[in-house]
Amino acid sequence: MDFKVNWDDKVWWRTVFIAALLAAVIVLSFMFLSGVTRWIIAGAVGVLLLATSFMAPVKLRITSTGIVMFKLIGKKRFPYSDIKDIALCDLQSAPNIRIIGSGGFLGYTGLFYNKLTGTFTGYIGSMYRTVIITMNNGRRYIVSCLNPDKLVEISKSNIRAWKNRLQK
Repeated sequence: MDFKVNWDDKVWWRTVFIAALLAAVIVLSFMFLSGVTRWIIAGAVGVLLLATSFMAPVKLRITSTGIVMFKLIGKKRFPYSDIKDIALCDLQSAPNIRIIGSGGFLGYTGLFYNKLTGTFTGYIGSMYRTVIITMNNGRRYIVSCLNPDKLVEISKSNIRAWKNRLQK
């Protein structure tokens, strides 16, 4: 079952604004700079876009073995055998400090800190629909999607079934 990651208005506006700004930087560099400088600027912008695309969440899929998060480029897997807990999460109740990552361009992605959840890796499109996935090794991932209640409900059921299967 698939769960689409929905970007909130802030993410859309920041993504549009920053993409337009980056396009303007490339155009202006080719108009007013010469030689290798304009290619360095274009390359730097390309690397920035590529790096953020590796983190930008698109959808979550529940499979028989775990949860798979699809990004613009690549996937991140959360096997049921590695998941300790999954629950709804309210990121609005305490401020989030971005340690490294994107604060709205193609989503809220990267490493964050919050007093309630501690340090976590975020793959978030909207701060209003978030789920925390706690791994057996203590790492925390916060993801967002449409209908997070159903994601948590189905995942918890699958995790219980997975653990029961291992105990037999």
